[in-house]
Amino acid sequence: MQDESLGIDWGTVSVSVIKFGVFVAVLIPVIWYWLRERLRQSIKHEYDTQVERLRAELRIDAYREEVKFSKLHERRAEVIAEAYALLRGVRREIMELVNYPNTLHPDDPNTKAGLVKISDAFTAFNSYFFPNQIYIPLGTVDAIVKLRNDYSLTVTEAVTKQKHAHREGQSDSWLSSIRKVRSELVTDLILSRDSYGMR
Repeated sequence: MQDESLGIDWGTVSVSVIKFGVFVAVLIPVIWYWLRERLRQSIKHEYDTQVERLRAELRIDAYREEVKFSKLHERRAEVIAEAYALLRGVRREIMELVNYPNTLHPDDPNTKAGLVKISDAFTAFNSYFFPNQIYIPLGTVDAIVKLRNDYSLTVTEAVTKQKHAHREGQSDSWLSSIRKVRSELVTDLILSRDSYGMR
């Protein structure tokens, strides 16, 4: 079938149109698949990039928290060690005063000086411990405060007994309170040291 006026062979044209149609019919899904995969890969790449960035940020945040936590533990250990040392200083001053019960007298300058040293040791402890107690777990704070209060109560009790014993001439009562002070201080110090791993 040839159109002589135009010089077109319609058989060849129809075969060409059919070939082009088949080519387009095959090419459109291939192009569609290629575009879809390219878009998918682009989205996946963007998603992977964001995930890696978030992972890196999380690692940095985790490291920061780890550093903060380790610094908190370091600070906690420093505060507990210093509080323990200051409590030992209080104990040392108390023991120094009560180690010489025969020379103690309410009006004796050595007794008064010893009481001032004890008061200074308590002040040093209080000045350091109470502002820094935030670094220590509450149970440990309670135990340290109890020990400090026990020391204070023991000293107050011993001084009161000393005054009464001196007024009434009962040195045995004073000596028994001194022995009680020594016993309580040593027991409390050993128990608190062992309970909180302080040496």
